[in-house]
Amino acid sequence: MIFQKPRGTQDWIGRDIEQFNRVCQILRTISNLYNIKEIITPTFEQLDLFLKSAGETSDIVTKELYNFVDKGNRNMSLRPEGTAGVVRSYVENKMFANNNDVTKLFYIFNLFRYERPQNGRLREFHQFGVEYLNACDWRYDVEILIFANNILSIFDLEKDVVLKINNLGSFEQRKKWIDALIQYFKNYEDQLTEDSKNRLLKNPLRILDDKIDGKKDFVKNAPKLENFLSNENKEYFQKICKTLDLLGIKYEIDSNLVRGLDYYTGLVFEFQSNDENLLGKSTIIGGGRYSNLIKETGGPDYEGIGFAIGIERLLIILNEKKYDFQIENQLDIYIGCENDEVTNIGISIATALRNYGFNTKIDYGVFKKDKNVKNSIKNNAKYFIWIDAENIKSQLISVEELATKKRELIKISWLKKYFIK
Repeated sequence: MIFQKPRGTQDWIGRDIEQFNRVCQILRTISNLYNIKEIITPTFEQLDLFLKSAGETSDIVTKELYNFVDKGNRNMSLRPEGTAGVVRSYVENKMFANNNDVTKLFYIFNLFRYERPQNGRLREFHQFGVEYLNACDWRYDVEILIFANNILSIFDLEKDVVLKINNLGSFEQRKKWIDALIQYFKNYEDQLTEDSKNRLLKNPLRILDDKIDGKKDFVKNAPKLENFLSNENKEYFQKICKTLDLLGIKYEIDSNLVRGLDYYTGLVFEFQSNDENLLGKSTIIGGGRYSNLIKETGGPDYEGIGFAIGIERLLIILNEKKYDFQIENQLDIYIGCENDEVTNIGISIATALRNYGFNTKIDYGVFKKDKNVKNSIKNNAKYFIWIDAENIKSQLISVEELATKKRELIKISWLKKYFIK
């Protein structure tokens, strides 16, 4: 029987894993510039954590969770998103205990959602995410947007996306808006899709960005949240917009942008692809502020803000754009041996070279020199070392620089001085 990977997953091999690691390396480097520390949380958590954070009526909870009952009869779930686990860790480990400052964390996680696999959307996927915890000042909203924009600039994607922002207000303000939406959409219930009808009483916000209903005029003309916002909340959002203007960061205000998780309040945003040849109108980066999540997870009454990037989706776009990942594939040194008797010396030399920091390969099964030379060229090696029985009697090995064809015999004891100049 031949086994296959589960539907909606992928094997990371060859060029794919090299590009994945390169992107992660770049993201870690950028995070360090902002003094953001890495965090790793468990791949699975208690189911209730996601029910409370994402919202019991969200698509993630109602359609996409990979949840199970373990042998201890506990309800668990593979993580569908990163924020809830990071906040849980922040609270459980009391990262706030002796520190009134903002805690800045980033993660690179594999996540799981049961949805229909398609290009850039898998059942197991990876995200880079950032969370600022105890970040009450509106300037952190701006810093998060600058950070996200900086990432796109480094990957030369800033011209291929549009930043859309919205202000979701407080939970109290949003509840009044939701009540108004329910009453409004009841007048058009016969024109809604079945999905939207099911959302009408449970989560009418999802009607606004529904792929079908969201394009209809009566949905576009639905009551706007801005009519329910307090003056204080409007001023908060205006400060963000004015600062973005001063910084030259272009954006569009999209009053129908709500995001798919119930914990968002205040600023929400998406960097969306505007190139139909890439992924259509797809979200590359998405995030926002959350005012109650830390408290609801058992922590202090702190606010947070964050965003996430789908790495698979980012890689698709970068490859379409022919991005130069600057991956170094060249082998430093290839070692060939004339026979079994000198192979142990080859192993010893290979070990020494690796300890010196050189990427080294030794071929154990091929003893013909011309074949070894061909293999060294095939492996894109810089140097070829040949160990033969006659020269080894004098502790000599042949070293050839393949680019210049320069070849010389050197003593094994000179190996370090020869390569470390």
